[in-house]
Amino acid sequence: LDKKLVQRKHFPSVNWLISYSKYDKALEPFYDNFEYWHKKDGSSGSGAMDRGESLTELRREARKILQKEDELNEIVQLVGKDSLAEADKVCLETARIIKDDFLAQNAFTPYDKTCPLYKAATEGGLP
Repeated sequence: LDKKLVQRKHFPSVNWLISYSKYDKALEPFYDNFEYWHKKDGSSGSGAMDRGESLTELRREARKILQKEDELNEIVQLVGKDSLAEADKVCLETARIIKDDFLAQNAFTPYDKTCPLYKAATEGGLP
């Protein structure tokens, strides 16, 4: 567990940059074949549906964004957020959304203590 995440009350307090799983390779075929569908236009109403990316690719993309955010935070501490390019600011905001809205959980609420895989795939889907 990461002490800084515990202090910020981010649960589960597992550091996404240094954590690992021995099951990644064993589960990759399942994640690659898992099908989930999302709206082509991103709306919540009725409309055309499109097959999403593989969950393995979504996970890799999320990890890349979180690693990039960690690198950018060092720059922000030295020269400030205003000196960053717009693309880097978007990366920081995307990482914040991944961390605060997707990775953080509240086990005391009925809607957040468990999450089906299809819901995690659609909520964690990255542009």
